[in-house]
Amino acid sequence: MARGRRRAPTALALIAVGAAGLGGAGLALRGCGADAPAPPIVFSTFGVAFTVAPGESDVVGPADGQLLRYQVAVEQGLAESPADVAATVDAVLGDQRRGWLRSGTWRFQRVSSGPYDFIVELASAATTDHICGEYGIETHGQVSCRGQQNVVINQVRWAHGTDGTTEGAVRYTPPDYRILVINHEVGHALGFDHVRCPGAGRPAPVMMAQYYGVEGCAPNVWPYAADGTHLTGPPA
Repeated sequence: MARGRRRAPTALALIAVGAAGLGGAGLALRGCGADAPAPPIVFSTFGVAFTVAPGESDVVGPADGQLLRYQVAVEQGLAESPADVAATVDAVLGDQRRGWLRSGTWRFQRVSSGPYDFIVELASAATTDHICGEYGIETHGQVSCRGQQNVVINQVRWAHGTDGTTEGAVRYTPPDYRILVINHEVGHALGFDHVRCPGAGRPAPVMMAQYYGVEGCAPNVWPYAADGTHLTGPPA
């Protein structure tokens, strides 16, 4: 704030001070010393810029579980807010009844700085193909992948879900498909490989490549049933 001759308080300021002194709400006056918003954290994955969701989450999971830290980031230029995407990822990974935490093996915490074990990246279809291709994985503009620490979520599927047009596939709304794809790709980061349907009518494991079909299984987006049963199947 620039210096100058001190002016007498205005009537409005006197009213505000008086109200505060009497225990009233007064007027919310912002000082000139407020901190500026922190600049967004931006990084590059194979030449593509992403913005990291700010802040961190609480640690969730059993006290004796292995702590895994993760970040959430959104490719620059996409309409999705990093904070909103992070809220969805946090909710899915934080589900202790049906999510990966049900195993008792891990704890999760989202961070925006420091070391992390994996990073969930929302990327355009072209960028998903580019990053996944660096790991030798073909996504054809349609699906997502995990390569080393990178859990890459295709924005097309995030925004639109699945239309069920692939033979044998399920029509998933965007909210349901987001649960499925987060559990599936993070499942790869936890060390799980693809599996097949365990039997007609049984819940489709999240580690099935469900975009291409469920082989007679019933639609399912969680790794565990409500009773704690791990929903899996024979190796693919």
